[in-house]
Amino acid sequence: MIARTLLILAGMMIGTQGHAASLDDVECPYGEGGVPEGYQATCYSMGWSGQRTLYRTTIATFTPEGASPDTVPVIYIPGGPGDAPVNEGGDMAGIVALFPGRQVITLNPRGTEGTRPRPYCDFEPDFWQEDLPFDRERVIVEQCRDEISLDLTRFDSPYLARDISRLVKRLGIERAGIFSVSYGTESALHLLAEAPPWLSFAILDSVSLPGALGAKERLAARDRFLGIVDQLCFAEKQCSPAVTDRYDDVLAWTAQFDSNPLEITVGPDETPWSLDAQDMLDFLASMSSYPDGAGYGPVFIEAFEDSRDGTGEWVASELERSVEYALENFVLLYGAFSDSPERDLPSPAAGSTRYPFNDQDYSEFTRLFQIWNAGDRTEERFIGPASQPTRVAIPVLVLSGEADTATPIDWALELDKRFTGLTHFVFPRLGHAVAFGSADDVKDQEVTKQLECGPSVVRAFTTGADYGDCLRYRRKTP
Repeated sequence: MIARTLLILAGMMIGTQGHAASLDDVECPYGEGGVPEGYQATCYSMGWSGQRTLYRTTIATFTPEGASPDTVPVIYIPGGPGDAPVNEGGDMAGIVALFPGRQVITLNPRGTEGTRPRPYCDFEPDFWQEDLPFDRERVIVEQCRDEISLDLTRFDSPYLARDISRLVKRLGIERAGIFSVSYGTESALHLLAEAPPWLSFAILDSVSLPGALGAKERLAARDRFLGIVDQLCFAEKQCSPAVTDRYDDVLAWTAQFDSNPLEITVGPDETPWSLDAQDMLDFLASMSSYPDGAGYGPVFIEAFEDSRDGTGEWVASELERSVEYALENFVLLYGAFSDSPERDLPSPAAGSTRYPFNDQDYSEFTRLFQIWNAGDRTEERFIGPASQPTRVAIPVLVLSGEADTATPIDWALELDKRFTGLTHFVFPRLGHAVAFGSADDVKDQEVTKQLECGPSVVRAFTTGADYGDCLRYRRKTP
């Protein structure tokens, strides 16, 4: 159960400032092709101390050939928790392409690969079992919790925001913009609220609201996403007749797996998993973690009907990648999501959504958070009852996919209660991280148009260019 439970995750100013940071030149870790053509990469190791702990991370700067020194650089704040863009397999091409002619700077957030200290736990092989008794899940979470001696509040988004300001100061940057995605937007929101003098503009793609867990919001977004896949594949007949002549809708398609489960193996020991109808519906819904997920859904269904074994291998590799990510970042994931006031709310009941979900999974998911963090909440909701909207002093762009289940659009809409003057684009048929959309293999023209508009809007926002036809997706804000 814990592996399946963590797939839900993979698919979310306190203390002292600390001493001044040190900065040392280091060799960049990027492998062949890791540095985009036309750019020079320079890397640094930054160290600082706080609360009797020494921290260290790696910074990378990507400077385009012929860049003007007067052009404001962009600081990329990655998502996760757990994303570490400064590593051997890192690929910054898609990010620097959003900001032609600008220097792009990024770092590995504290606690991720290539940083020190890094909170981590070792796990027994049974972690890979598809279903574990709750008693065993409890033991795994408790053992990991008790194994960590670090103050995990120091790895939360307010501190990550401070690290960005520390980076800016240490590099001697007078003005910079920020581009944040998913969990990285939490740090961006803290910076937006603090309004440091160096902050020139902010772009928030797929808003993760600090202090929010949002099971109901996630399930509502799940309904929207699966509804789009249902419409495209079956109602609009974008799937082949081999699919639409045999099944009426998505639920009819997934029903086949109750009588004929998908048998796969995952993990280093090739642990057997058997996926029934609910599992396959959940897997289909997990595609919303990609911007093109709804458009790719019909392609996946069609491919599965054409080659069950071949497509099943891809399903196994996706699930394996998600579990590996959860293992690698277990502490950061639980730390980030276990301090929400919403964790004490009752789990949504079965039958409360258009597309069924495993209500027991959601219930046990919440209980594991309560075990991990019995009462030491560190961050209340960023948007609270007493919030008063104030006008932002800098240009701010917000991007949302309406079918995103990882960071439901409800969270971005709540920003109206705290800020005015935001430029907010909403793409009805897109999922998560819309600035990185790709129309490859997508048949639907409207999905394709929205995928093209995601990065186009970012470039227009930073250059002052016209939004063109993409203006239709701009939301009217207070």
